[in-house]
Amino acid sequence: MRHSMPSSSPRCANRAQGFTLIELLVVIAIIALLVGILLPSLGKARRSAQQAVCLSNVKQMGMASILYAGDYKDTIWSAGLWYKISGDPGLLYQYVDYAQKIGECPLNKRQTTDGKPSTGTHLFGGLLDFDYTFSTSTQGAKLSLQTFVAYRPPASGIPPMKLSVADAPKLIPMKGVPLFVEESTIWYNQKVDDGQWGNQDQITTRHNGGGNISLLDGGATYFKPMTGATEVTQEAKDFEVNDIYVSLSGRPDNWFRFNYTAPFGWINSPRDRW
Repeated sequence: MRHSMPSSSPRCANRAQGFTLIELLVVIAIIALLVGILLPSLGKARRSAQQAVCLSNVKQMGMASILYAGDYKDTIWSAGLWYKISGDPGLLYQYVDYAQKIGECPLNKRQTTDGKPSTGTHLFGGLLDFDYTFSTSTQGAKLSLQTFVAYRPPASGIPPMKLSVADAPKLIPMKGVPLFVEESTIWYNQKVDDGQWGNQDQITTRHNGGGNISLLDGGATYFKPMTGATEVTQEAKDFEVNDIYVSLSGRPDNWFRFNYTAPFGWINSPRDRW
């Protein structure tokens, strides 16, 4: 007996394949859940990448000053010459190609405190020509300098030029002598655009509460300063340059305050008067 093969039902062959409404809603819910989980992580990764670029920028600026020192008796340049010389680009631009680019934090991009481009007429056509400034007290430092650097917890009043023996144990060590610092936009990189970091100048808090510093030894570090309630107000709890002390010996009776009026090379032999 001949058996015929069963034929496919036209109704089954032509049946449309697809998702039901419930299945679509489940897929959409899963996608929304994944987006909610991943977006904060992506944002955090982006901020970390910006902070890494910023750290690289400030390190390159520090290395430029060290290269200059190698050409000039192992002595770091003057604070007033690194970015501008009589209106022309300063020494930094002789040692770094596209130096104007590394002067820009990717999170701030030389903007003012309201997030708008600046409108001044300085070196690059704006009030904020840089997001980093040079440590005034470090000018004239020898590359061979071996010194202790620390800061006192911020407090009311102007810190003494020479720290008392009783207060010396309260000092908090720093990782090295600052060269370039990612300065707070308002205090005072916007109000006093001199390219220098001294006196009551502060460190930015835009990178998760802190900023970046390049060091005399060629390294760079992230620094999270103590701060008050808001960055737009100068407060007693704000960390500033006046809180930094240096010592050649580290003895309790041998700590002297960073001072923006210190003469060239002061840091090689710090003292309370000059």
